[in-house]
Amino acid sequence: MAGAKEAGPGVLVLVAGPSGAGKDTLIGAARAHFHGDERFAFPRRIVTRASDGTEQVREVSLAEFDAMEHRGGLFLAWRAHGLAYGVPVDARDHLGEGRVVVVNVSRRIIRAAFSVWPRSHAVYVHVAQEILQARLQRRGRETAEQIGARLSRAATMAGSASHAPEGTTVIDNSGPLEHATRAFIDTLEAQADRAQRAMSRKGAA
Repeated sequence: MAGAKEAGPGVLVLVAGPSGAGKDTLIGAARAHFHGDERFAFPRRIVTRASDGTEQVREVSLAEFDAMEHRGGLFLAWRAHGLAYGVPVDARDHLGEGRVVVVNVSRRIIRAAFSVWPRSHAVYVHVAQEILQARLQRRGRETAEQIGARLSRAATMAGSASHAPEGTTVIDNSGPLEHATRAFIDTLEAQADRAQRAMSRKGAA
């Protein structure tokens, strides 16, 4: 992963949670809400599988992904469930300019991401197990065995704070979507204020 010699004023918002929790839905709602607002950037995640149409992703082959990673074209990169995921390196430019950069990541890389960009904030999207199961079944992307494994991992993640830094925002997306969306937007507004304060300190230095 590409690091930064000195973190700029921007804030990296790392959105994590089990598959089916609604991370992309919340990010999409925030993208629409903040459309045209220069305080925010929502880079497309790079992934080595086809999109299901609900995600803002750039699809690449594994060979293309490896080449991008080798030449330093990825700000963050990780592997999960036999796939490779990444955030393009231009995210660092947005952060350097003081923007809030919002990305969907694996919870396992949050601590590493904080070391890449210390001015980060983690958001964990939680959903009740029975609702998560229904969403995964409705999505139809995986077998019953794979869904069972995901549910087991989700239960383990929900019961452990070992991967979540102190100060993580937890958003419950089990109820009406507008409630979770409002909480997410409020969180992003707070991080934009944080970035603005960092910009002000930088200007005064």
